[in-house]
Amino acid sequence: MPQFLLSAVAEVGEDEYLDPKAGKVHTVNHMDKAVTGTRDATPEEAGEAMSSTREAVQGEVETYTSGNFSDSVISATYAKDGKVVVCISGAEFDARNMWSGRWRSVWECGIEGDAVEMKGTFKVDVHFYEDGNVQSKSVHEVSDTIGGGGSDADTASAIVEHIKKTETDYQAKLDGAYVNLLKDHSIMNGLRRPLPIDKQKVNFKTLASQGRLAGSLK
Repeated sequence: MPQFLLSAVAEVGEDEYLDPKAGKVHTVNHMDKAVTGTRDATPEEAGEAMSSTREAVQGEVETYTSGNFSDSVISATYAKDGKVVVCISGAEFDARNMWSGRWRSVWECGIEGDAVEMKGTFKVDVHFYEDGNVQSKSVHEVSDTIGGGGSDADTASAIVEHIKKTETDYQAKLDGAYVNLLKDHSIMNGLRRPLPIDKQKVNFKTLASQGRLAGSLK
């Protein structure tokens, strides 16, 4: 089974998604969560005009993610609309310790000569559900212009070095925020106060009858 990302960046047709590394387009049945067909990507879909730059960035991104993320993370680098677009996505689920987490980042890299305009968006979801239900969702956007160097290899190295620094700084800020949250017990108590403490199952039949009663009184 091929591994590839399902994202707006990868979508090239109805239920069709590009695997840029393999140069393939996969048709996906979302209901069955299955690949129903595979074909070769056209030169336009594969971004042939920027293929050497895309491949150089892809190699650097894979080195970065393998050394800084868990094995659950998948990355993909696309050439789309005259830009190199880097997508990094991963999720962790630990049912035993009752938590889950998800990281998604997208970088649009517009290369103009020796300058690279970079726009990044990070989305981080964390969910703890031991004796309650506490969730954290954050979205962060950044925009910078960096020097790209002369060759594709130099440009790729500069792009991924900037991605690494920016994402590492953001993760450090998140770690600090969670540490402060744990230190300030009043904040955690405030989060937990609205949660159910009787541990009783919801009686949906009672709720339904109450809803019908309220509707008849209008």
